[in-house]
Amino acid sequence: MRFAIVDEGVVINIVLVDPESGWTPDSGSMYELDDTSLVSIGWSLADGVFTPPAPAVEPVPQSITPLQARKGLRASGLKPMVDAYISTLPEEDQEEWEYALEIRRDSPIIAASAALLPTPLTEEEVDELFRQWSKL
Repeated sequence: MRFAIVDEGVVINIVLVDPESGWTPDSGSMYELDDTSLVSIGWSLADGVFTPPAPAVEPVPQSITPLQARKGLRASGLKPMVDAYISTLPEEDQEEWEYALEIRRDSPIIAASAALLPTPLTEEEVDELFRQWSKL
């Protein structure tokens, strides 16, 4: 027999008990599992139903390299539009983009570029691009 030990609605352990031992759970925090149950540590229990944890969200990189940014922009088809926007900026801002050692996610240039695209990007969309581009 398999039992899930649950604390505050979360499975904290799975125990195997020999059915011939005569042991029975003495706590309301132990739930018998059938042989086909895939319940594991970290699952939630609510109203008698076990559910797996939500997939972990990959953190957003705080910066990427200029090469990653340019490759990502090119692959996404955004490079011509961003280049056009950058060319309208004051020379100091253009130099910041051109010679930066890193492209920061919180950069005003990133925020303005995303907002000025023909179809503006949401914060979540920019976060996802940074996740993808950081792997290039």
